[in-house]
Amino acid sequence: MFFEAIRSKVLVSAKHNVIGYIDEFILDTAIFTPAHVVLEEDAELQLFAYLNSLYPGLVVRQKILPDGSRIDLAMKDYGVEVKFVKRLNKPELDRAVGQAIGYTRFFDRVILVLYHDLASDRRLRELAESVVSREPRVSVIVKKVYNPRA
Repeated sequence: MFFEAIRSKVLVSAKHNVIGYIDEFILDTAIFTPAHVVLEEDAELQLFAYLNSLYPGLVVRQKILPDGSRIDLAMKDYGVEVKFVKRLNKPELDRAVGQAIGYTRFFDRVILVLYHDLASDRRLRELAESVVSREPRVSVIVKKVYNPRA
């Protein structure tokens, strides 16, 4: 497995906004903060460019999986699903969680990145903790970003 020699067993890192398992790639993903996010695709494109600069030629955008679904970013054993949460919409969040858990059929690790511009991220963090307790191969990053339209 990729990065096997450097994987750590840190479960929660408030400093890096990660809930779940952390290793170098997950930490690199968590460190990045996109600028001026209006649409989910803005955040996805910026994260792709950043990760591609760290791992040239290894990160794939909009990878089509064997079942016909599509994950936002992929690198070796990792899948990354990016969501931009503008409001707490339970059906949308439930769908994101279902996608992330479902992607574990194709990846050893799945990272669900929840960028948001909410006043409080308490409910997102609670959701993240419930996801990680249901599926330990999913790590969740909850991070506030700037939305110029907010």
